Amino acid sequence: MKGILNNPLLVLLMYLFCLSFKGASKFYVILLCVLYWYRHHSVRSCLWLSCILCITCLPKFHFLQSNVYHIVDVKSNYAIIENRDNRIVVYTTSTLPFDAEVEVNNHIYSFDYDSKFYGFSQYQWAKENDFSGYTYQSEIKVIQTHFTLRSWTQKQIDKVSNNLQKEMLYQIIFRIKSKGIDITDIYEQSGFSYVAGVWLLLYLIKFFTTQQQRKYIKIACLIVLNFFYHYPIVLLYSLLSTLLQFFDIPQRVKILFSSIVLLVIYPNAIYSLSFQIPLIYRLQNVFGTSQRKIRTAIAIAGICSIKFYSIQILSLLFYPVLRYLMGFTWMMGFVQLWTGFNSVYLVSIVSKIYTKIQSVKLYGNIFGIGILFPFILYGSLRQKKFGLYYLSIFMLLTIGLSLLHPLSEVTVLNNPKDTNIILKPSLSNKATVLSLTNEVFDKDLQSYLYAKGITSIHTYIELVGEVEGINVISSLDSTVVKQLNEMNTDHPIWYFNYDGLMFIVFTYLEQKEITYFLNHYDNLNIDVMILSNHGSTNSNPPELFDHIQPQLCISINKPYLNSHLPSRTVITELKKRGIMLLDTGSYGDISFFSIFHKHFALTSSGKIVIIN
Repeated sequence: MKGILNNPLLVLLMYLFCLSFKGASKFYVILLCVLYWYRHHSVRSCLWLSCILCITCLPKFHFLQSNVYHIVDVKSNYAIIENRDNRIVVYTTSTLPFDAEVEVNNHIYSFDYDSKFYGFSQYQWAKENDFSGYTYQSEIKVIQTHFTLRSWTQKQIDKVSNNLQKEMLYQIIFRIKSKGIDITDIYEQSGFSYVAGVWLLLYLIKFFTTQQQRKYIKIACLIVLNFFYHYPIVLLYSLLSTLLQFFDIPQRVKILFSSIVLLVIYPNAIYSLSFQIPLIYRLQNVFGTSQRKIRTAIAIAGICSIKFYSIQILSLLFYPVLRYLMGFTWMMGFVQLWTGFNSVYLVSIVSKIYTKIQSVKLYGNIFGIGILFPFILYGSLRQKKFGLYYLSIFMLLTIGLSLLHPLSEVTVLNNPKDTNIILKPSLSNKATVLSLTNEVFDKDLQSYLYAKGITSIHTYIELVGEVEGINVISSLDSTVVKQLNEMNTDHPIWYFNYDGLMFIVFTYLEQKEITYFLNHYDNLNIDVMILSNHGSTNSNPPELFDHIQPQLCISINKPYLNSHLPSRTVITELKKRGIMLLDTGSYGDISFFSIFHKHFALTSSGKIVIIN
């Protein structure tokens, strides 16, 4: 046990590493960790470590299935319900009552697999939050309401006659956003406003209370807030850490114990900002005062660039001040609810300040540099004196100058509703987008462009609405892409060359268009073909494959079991000709790269294809 207490942070790192694996691979990772530990510690210490790591293997106990659930959380357009066995997402058009009992019909749907390089994935979101499936408000029935502090507060908010004030109270107190008012995005991310309110309260009373009294007040506040908000990760983590302050044990051991206890209760918290960011701030006090702030800023900036594809520079610099602004806004919500004081104007001023601070961003994903990033990180940290400064400058320059992504690439996004293909040159922040949508800018496309640090795009059609940080030029770059059927703007056929790899994109083909193409275009030497109409039989006849003879075909569609596309006929014809097929429904986003005149495709699901 002594070895564990002397190296608690290493044990925590091993625990997090084991927790991130699933299935049989987890046991191999645990074995490797124990073997590594055995080289430096006693057998008894290895047994203790094995017991700690095996906690990550605790099974989920299943009970008799019931169709009665409790509403544990309510968001802007959905609610979360759970019983002893399942957690279900209920998509709603109105705000459901907190802590009520609901009866669910048997219409519970599974989340479709929607792997993406960047952007929001419902499948991954459900996996990280342990959701069993989803249903709709029409499929549930409220059978009983319960009196709780949360439900009582919700009823008091509903009694407010002014709609603007009601919307503001819902967003401040419960983080239920409305289209009519927007406070800040911070309330939607991790729930830090709850803890910030406690920080502000402790700051206000420190002039007439002792340190010991403030500890007890903090614990009391955290217990009440945990009960009120149904034990969210950020509040429960803060409560565990505060309780451990009464024990005379090293800070590293406190971090280890509180983190493991939280992860036992919420194993999926490892993916949550509510766990990651507080852990970073707690770790900053462990490694001494030297370069403490810059270490913390680098770590949080890295997380933000991975999750949100941007770094909010001023938010990192002024976070000690901003947390009190968060706490002030949260407290003003309760003041208005209890006293009737109209704080809309005051909160709006704070919101504008926060929005201005958040608007200063650098777009890009730090992992865009790929396999080179770990070596750069290691080399920077080896420089004891200026290593962190070197790393900070590198991150800012590469993200700001869009040099994180040195390879040129062609990416087909996993968007079954539309065709979205991005052509990005090397060491450039400009790209060409092939898209048929004429609605608002697609969120997945936006996330991809932000992650790649792209600030300007050429597109086939005019997109509705402006996009922050991206200049949209509504015309294709003719030097990059050629349209073979220029007269047909509804069903274009795009043809382009990428580092010697020839692509052809069919959006939708009717019989007359197929005949025209076969009669007018020969010897195109196509390597990659995007199937027409998601891989339907009529739009992709066998003669088209014989005429083009591609090495690889891509079908943009939902998972096969839901869409039945590409059709079995098309799959059979491709197999006869030895043509490889990749569909976005199974493999997610697909990117093509070229290194040393060798071409390969990488999917967001992890598949690698070498193209001769």
